[in-house]
Amino acid sequence: MFGKRLFRAKTGRAKLPLSRFYTVWRLGGSLALPGFRVSKHALSLSVSVAALAPAADVTEAVRYWFDINGVPDSPKPPRTWEAASALVARGLIETGWDAEKKGWHNALSDPWGAAYNGGIALDLRYFAQAHPNDPLAPRIGAQLQEAFAAAPSGRGFDFAFHEGNAAETVANEASAGLRDALAMPQDGAYAFHPHTGNKMFSQAQSKSLGQDGEVVVGTCVMGLEPLARRALLTGDALLVSSLEKGLAHLDQYVRPQGAEHWEVPLACPNLRALALATRCYLYGYQLTGKQHYLDKARFWAITGLPFLYTWNAADRPVMRYASISVMGTSLHTGTWFGHPVQWVGLVYADAICELAAIDDSFPWTKAAEGILISAMQQQKTAGAPCGHVGFYPDSYSTLLEDETYHWCLAPTLLAEVLNALKGVDPRASATVVRTGDRTVHLIAPGKISDASYESNALHFTSLYLVGATHEVVVARVIGAADVLVDGAKLPPVDLKADGEAGWKQAPGGFLRLRIRHAGPAVRIEIRGCVLMEPGARKNLGGLANGDFEEGLAQWTPDAPDCARLVADAHSGKQALELSAVGRTDEVQCPSRPVLVEAGRAYQLSAWVKQPEGANGYKVTLDWLGEAGHIRYDNDWQGDNRPAEYTLHGGRFIAPEGARRH
Repeated sequence: MFGKRLFRAKTGRAKLPLSRFYTVWRLGGSLALPGFRVSKHALSLSVSVAALAPAADVTEAVRYWFDINGVPDSPKPPRTWEAASALVARGLIETGWDAEKKGWHNALSDPWGAAYNGGIALDLRYFAQAHPNDPLAPRIGAQLQEAFAAAPSGRGFDFAFHEGNAAETVANEASAGLRDALAMPQDGAYAFHPHTGNKMFSQAQSKSLGQDGEVVVGTCVMGLEPLARRALLTGDALLVSSLEKGLAHLDQYVRPQGAEHWEVPLACPNLRALALATRCYLYGYQLTGKQHYLDKARFWAITGLPFLYTWNAADRPVMRYASISVMGTSLHTGTWFGHPVQWVGLVYADAICELAAIDDSFPWTKAAEGILISAMQQQKTAGAPCGHVGFYPDSYSTLLEDETYHWCLAPTLLAEVLNALKGVDPRASATVVRTGDRTVHLIAPGKISDASYESNALHFTSLYLVGATHEVVVARVIGAADVLVDGAKLPPVDLKADGEAGWKQAPGGFLRLRIRHAGPAVRIEIRGCVLMEPGARKNLGGLANGDFEEGLAQWTPDAPDCARLVADAHSGKQALELSAVGRTDEVQCPSRPVLVEAGRAYQLSAWVKQPEGANGYKVTLDWLGEAGHIRYDNDWQGDNRPAEYTLHGGRFIAPEGARRH
């Protein structure tokens, strides 16, 4: 309801450093004031003023409100969790499927068209596995076969944990994380740049949203969140130190804004920005154990609560826990107040579900459940005019009790939050086990619980569907003696056959397990577990695994069949041997980049010998900047091919523009 404010009244308490404004509305031509009754309309307003002093930040006011008023109960769900899963599956296989393109729509009507989507494929596969007797199950199986046959390449990251080589997939994420780290701005500040190629908006509209180069929390977390996720998967020292640099920059912000800058002005408070910030800090805490990061994750999560409706009119149950995504406008026109955008609320719900596993300072799962139920209420069912059963609107009008405009979204985010609340998710997630200054990372679908490391043994429980087979990747482990599942030894095998249970050591510090679930929970023990060295978190100039004692961890040969570890070492137990025999091009094995400062001197030392061959070799520094390669440095003259180990290297100055951290 809209009206006109007539006057304001300040509190009369001199010691209160606040003012409170009474808003008075004209209703039906009559004037209603606080505490007054008039003939045709009655309106009673009351105002409570609380002075919280001293207060660390504004979130204490939010906490105080919920302490006084309580956390609202969720509205009654329109259907059971099982029926909700079935409606999501039906929406994907019927509404979203394009039989001609053999793919799914993310939205209708969308400008992108249908395509293969690994997340949708996994949601459907999981539903069919969990409900084998449902009439949708055989239809899902047939549709997936069509989609897989037409898919351009690969089935997606999460699918590798069900039907592929999960360790190789995690290693690829480590490489992608390396690219993220190298692309990070030197000060950790990701800036806004207007979208010049956006077909939906003009360049002038995009430029009106903020200043080119402007930095706010949303622009930062949109760049940092993928790196944070990959750091959590791998524990890579370079990724962790880069994440900490990004979080150090984030510490200065307190206003959530800027993560929908394809259409929303940077100045507008934004729910998606704080959801991604929550996740970045949470991952930082899981990786390092630093309390400050957990405190900041809580801070950003609490700032999301005012974006949720905590009440509803008696005839409008959808209002409660509906999420206002933006406290402002799109393209400076059309306010979002009263027009929830529930997909953004579901992004927030997913983040606070992750936080709930670690933090119990607020009933986060209760809020996430309320957000999900509001989304379920908005879903299209049989009889919807558009016919998009199972989809839900991009925006819902609380005034009209209908979609704000016609743009229906695939229910993938509903599936994610629903599975998170049920406690078993087919998507892979990482659980970090800390032991001293080292970490072990367990990546698996379902849920990992009760994880611990002691006496060179790693123990954990895997929860998933009864009868299902899936893979678990243990990262930052370079050796194991035995793997036991519910007390029985798991055989060490190549894991090439489909569904074959067993375990195998994979390159790069990964242990790959494939397990079958005789029950919903299986207990796994890895004995003789050898952990990787932690690596300096700020490894300035320090080369990780420079002696190859941890195999090829931190090294990436461009031709794996031409690189092997041999016992003929200058010192230690093994050395790296590269062979270009039979090739016309050279063979390379670069290390992971290390952190350097421009203008600083670095010592390169390498013991090398050439037991055969007439061509040369070299040990080289490749200086990298934000744009990539700057120059090479080495001491190689082309005429030294020693039959015995010889020291190569020298002292080199990092050039201008080299990466500084």
